[in-house]
Amino acid sequence: MTGWGSADSLTGWGFAGTLTGWGFAGALTGRVCLADNAGMERETITAGDIRLRPFEEGDIPWVYEVSLDQRVQKYVQLPIPYRLADAEFFVREMAVAAWDNGSRAEFVVEPEAGGTARWGRVGFGLDGAGAGQIGYWMDPAARGRGVATAAVRALCRWGFEVLGLGLIEWRAEVGNHASRRVAEKAGFRVEAVLRQRLVHRGGRVDAWVGSMLPSELPTRPG
Repeated sequence: MTGWGSADSLTGWGFAGTLTGWGFAGALTGRVCLADNAGMERETITAGDIRLRPFEEGDIPWVYEVSLDQRVQKYVQLPIPYRLADAEFFVREMAVAAWDNGSRAEFVVEPEAGGTARWGRVGFGLDGAGAGQIGYWMDPAARGRGVATAAVRALCRWGFEVLGLGLIEWRAEVGNHASRRVAEKAGFRVEAVLRQRLVHRGGRVDAWVGSMLPSELPTRPG
């Protein structure tokens, strides 16, 4: 069973079957330093009007619904047809359990004021050498409102300041302009086109790649 890259912005990493085997063995700097397969303490991140909180079992129906969106399916390596069991696998094994083995940090984006709304997903795959690769997507109802940019910046700040990451990387299939716009607004520098670097629907596709260093995180709001 394959999992998620991301969408709206959709980036292809980790669970899209292109870059796997993330295991956070310990950041180079900062407050968090984990041994191989050590778990991370779950945290909630608040930034202005949004909050990032770890996934829960109750998020499964929402993940399933968003996964049926055409924009998500266009750029994400999802099982087709997508079934409820696929959403269960993502939430339980790739979003929740990954905190326990330190390989990923996955968050639901929601309004800080509370309520039942879920606006999107943002997360890191962690490589064990002080680097993370970011992925994100927005619920259709939350797109075009600046939520993705704000969430990406909040996650990157947490990654640099709490996990002590020295580098955050972004990748997306060439042509995924929604993801690129968010990445650039959030402060990523697009560096290159990597030929045939991602796998989508069983075929290789070119990828944009960008990065952010701790000194490059914008200080102004998203």
